[in-house]
Amino acid sequence: MADVNDQEVWRLIHQELLVTPGATIVEKVYNAWQAMKARRRDGAHGTDVDLAAAEHYMYNRFLTGNTGDPLTHLYPTGYFLKKALFFALGKEKDMRTDPNHPVLPPSLSSVAWGNQGADDGMEDYKGMNPATGAKVGASLEAVKNEAYRNNK
Repeated sequence: MADVNDQEVWRLIHQELLVTPGATIVEKVYNAWQAMKARRRDGAHGTDVDLAAAEHYMYNRFLTGNTGDPLTHLYPTGYFLKKALFFALGKEKDMRTDPNHPVLPPSLSSVAWGNQGADDGMEDYKGMNPATGAKVGASLEAVKNEAYRNNK
């Protein structure tokens, strides 16, 4: 898989946050993630690696900002390893959440962008919850639901 263009990923992130409504930064990030997720599934952007990296960033920023869970730093690497295994076994189609949209190959760039999202999301969480510490494990239920959404 080609490396992402970091400048383009930042542009996508900032543009989406600029135009997306939300009463709080976490709500704004959630809405931006939903918009990016929809764009990736519109038929024209399914293989756009820059948009995929931006979506990974936005999801992990939302998840961390919403929960305050530092474990969100583990998820991009875990997802990378799952993808690597599924691709190695020729089981990419089993990871699809929509049969019409392929899963992109594993990308260390997307891992890095997901981790940047976790960093920025923790800053969002701290800004909105200054008297509250990290909440280890608070994101596990949300991640489980997201991971199994195609099995429902």
